[in-house]
Amino acid sequence: MDDTEENQVENENPEVLEVTTEELTIPIPDVVSPSKKKRKLESPMKLPNLNLIEDDGSICSICLDNFHSSGPHRLISLSCGHLYGESCITTWLKDQKNCPQCKKKASAREFRPIFATRIQIIDNSREMELELKIQKLENDKRNLILTNESDKLTIAVQKRQITDLKKELECLKKLALPRNNLGTECIQTIRSGRMYLDKNIDFKENSECRAIKFMSKAKKLVLSQKIVGTTLWSGYGVRFIDAVTYKGERFLNVSAKPVIDLSFDMTDSFISCCSRESMCKVFNCNTGQNIATMSTNVPIWSCSFNKNLENQVLLGGQDGHVYVYDLKRPIEPLIAVTSLGSKTPVKFILSINKTENFPFGGFFIIHVRGLYLYECQADLDFKVTKLNFEDSIVSASYDNKTEMILISTPGEDQTTHILMRLIKADEVPVLQEIYRIHSNQGLTSRPTQIKVPDGFVVTSYSNREIQVHTPSIGRVHSVPMPSLVNDFCAIYNDSISPPTFAALSSNKCRIYKVNLEYT
Repeated sequence: MDDTEENQVENENPEVLEVTTEELTIPIPDVVSPSKKKRKLESPMKLPNLNLIEDDGSICSICLDNFHSSGPHRLISLSCGHLYGESCITTWLKDQKNCPQCKKKASAREFRPIFATRIQIIDNSREMELELKIQKLENDKRNLILTNESDKLTIAVQKRQITDLKKELECLKKLALPRNNLGTECIQTIRSGRMYLDKNIDFKENSECRAIKFMSKAKKLVLSQKIVGTTLWSGYGVRFIDAVTYKGERFLNVSAKPVIDLSFDMTDSFISCCSRESMCKVFNCNTGQNIATMSTNVPIWSCSFNKNLENQVLLGGQDGHVYVYDLKRPIEPLIAVTSLGSKTPVKFILSINKTENFPFGGFFIIHVRGLYLYECQADLDFKVTKLNFEDSIVSASYDNKTEMILISTPGEDQTTHILMRLIKADEVPVLQEIYRIHSNQGLTSRPTQIKVPDGFVVTSYSNREIQVHTPSIGRVHSVPMPSLVNDFCAIYNDSISPPTFAALSSNKCRIYKVNLEYT
């Protein structure tokens, strides 16, 4: 080309941009013949092995050349996010129609220019991991703060509840203190008294009589004793005695072991007997027929009919459970109730009357150490309450006439008999002490209480004497009794005017009457 032609070219392009290699590098395409260019386009485009390329975000993965900020090889992005030079990916999409790296469907319409002079991917996985840990720690910190605040609130509520319970406990303690005026208001007219032996019933030697009960509706005494003499059956049973004529009647064979507890139903038609075997038998009092035998996996220590619900029997087990049976289905118990975790044997089960505070009645459940109230509910279930009595218990009895419980507790050199009434304070059942008697003998029998017109009297055995006490004047009278009295029971009979009770020793049953003098 001569100088004239060069000047003509310069005149046609008066403005020439000076571009340094640092600002932009534009590769000069190779000049190829049309035939070679055609053959090159027809051949499939091949990519280098992308796994061997260390992609730092500055080179095109197709031509392995740097990206340009403008021109044919400017930096663009597909919808999948991968970066290419525009000319390279345009050529690729004419034949393949997908992303070279992820194979996702792509087209030229998806091109998005990227305005950056240089892209470099920095490995921030460790940073992200640490950020996640920081976020987790912050969440844990917030949770701990919330838990701490919740615990503070719970502690404050519990402290307030403890304060309220302490006040309630002090109130209950005051109510449970001896209130002699409650026992003397209705008996203060008794000035003195004297008891005398009315009847003496002797049994054969070695009769081993242990327990005695009075059937108020049938007017009969029932006591447990051993079968002695020449009989075809040996063991223990119960004997019926008419409470008017004091003549012996029916005898029921019960068990090979001593009978330790008896109970009658509400009509005095059935009697239940237990002898620390793993079963309890129920007999018809009129015919003597065994109508039911209730078996358990543990020895039975006590039994009682529910006097407020027909055909229901409660058995006190050696394992501390109370097994509730229905006479119509005596094969298995309806329920087995535990006395708030107590595992000591159930020594006594005492049925209580229906009252205004206890509309469905209930039971005192007495363990070796622990006194509980089983309050009957409308749905035939029981509400168990631990009563305010912590001493050991050797004997207990309940009188439906006085509606009070009499408990004996042992001591080192004496036994204490405590007469208490069941009340409710702020809807909580609690025992209120009425009267207390101290005995000088460590081993005593089960005492009893007797309802009299102006109150009650308590009979007990101590120092080889049978004693009668009243809350107003203490011991009223006593009579000698050389043999140990195993059990007492009050006899309520409309045809007998003076207060009467029975004292049972090993082979004798003595009937006493008490004449009280009033002011």
